[in-house]
Amino acid sequence: MSKIKGMRLLGIDYGETHIGFAFKPEDSKLAVPHQIFDRKPGDREALIDEVKDIVDELEVEMVIVGLPLTLQGKPDKMCDRVALFIHDLRKNISVRVDQEDERMTTRMAGKHAHDLSAAIILQTYIDTN
Repeated sequence: MSKIKGMRLLGIDYGETHIGFAFKPEDSKLAVPHQIFDRKPGDREALIDEVKDIVDELEVEMVIVGLPLTLQGKPDKMCDRVALFIHDLRKNISVRVDQEDERMTTRMAGKHAHDLSAAIILQTYIDTN
C-alpha cells in the first residue's frame, strides 16, 4: 500500500461560488463527499479560512485540488483561478497541496454535485499514486 493510502486527505472541487470538499480517512481507501462551501465570488479569504478549519478539524495531511483541463488536456478558462487558489493555499496552510486532473468529474458527478466531484477527484488521485 502506498503512503498516500494511509493518510488523511482532503479533495477540493473549486468553483466560482460552490466549492466541494471530500475526505479520505487514514484507515480507508475511499474518498467520500464531505461538504459544499458557498461563497461570494472574489472572497478568497473566507475560502482559505474554511480550508484551514477543515484541515485542522479532520487532521488532514494533504490537500488535492482538481485542475480543470479540457478533454484535450489543455487548461480551460478556470485554470488561472484554480492556480491562484492553489498558490494561496500553499502560502496559508501547513500541509502539502497537490493537484489532480478533473476532466470528467462534472460529467460523472453532475453539474451541481461539487462534493461528489471532489470525491471523484480525490479518489482518482488515491488510485493513481
